[in-house]
Amino acid sequence: MIAKTSACLLGILLCLLFGGFIQSAWAYNTEDLKRLKATGSCPRCDLSAATLDELQLFRSNLSGANLSGANLSRTNLIAADLSRADLSGAILSGANLSGADLSSANLSTAELLATELTLVDFSGAKLERASLENANLLKAKLPNADLSWVSFRGANLTLADFYKSDLWEADLWGATLWGATFWNADLRTAKLRGSNLDGANFEGAKLSIDLAEGTILCDTILPAGHIIRSGCSFVFR
Repeated sequence: MIAKTSACLLGILLCLLFGGFIQSAWAYNTEDLKRLKATGSCPRCDLSAATLDELQLFRSNLSGANLSGANLSRTNLIAADLSRADLSGAILSGANLSGADLSSANLSTAELLATELTLVDFSGAKLERASLENANLLKAKLPNADLSWVSFRGANLTLADFYKSDLWEADLWGATLWGATFWNADLRTAKLRGSNLDGANFEGAKLSIDLAEGTILCDTILPAGHIIRSGCSFVFR
């Protein structure tokens, strides 16, 4: 009887210890969360899986912070510093990040549906398999970014800079790419059907032969420097 009781108590103790380990491994640091809410900034903090939706974090310093799996939907992050932050799996749908610094940040599998991303700096950022459908990336900077398998469906990428970015299997169906620059970018398997490529510059880019399949072309510069001036109309094979 004593042996059974001891075994039962040991089992309960192990469950509590194991449960505490899981929580500490995957949950945010409560002191870091208090600091963020009190000061509006928390660089290099652990805010993983934290609920931060609809907060006012204008010009917040979150550089190097762990925000993986955090809920930042509809949050005001205008001009925030999120450089080198871990936002993998985070939810930022409906948030406003205009002018934010996301250079070298990790946004793999993050959700940014209809997110405001005007003038955001994504230089060197990792966005593999992220969802940016219907997002506004007007004049966004994405040089040397990993954009493989990203969904930009219906997004506004007017005047965006994709210099040397990796767009392997990226989905740009129906996106507006007016005046965007793709110098030396890799678009060999990117899906461009239905996109508006007016004035886009693909000089030096690795591009598939499907550029003219259902896209809108007008003053579009091809990889070799040739300019298409066939008018802004759909071109089908």
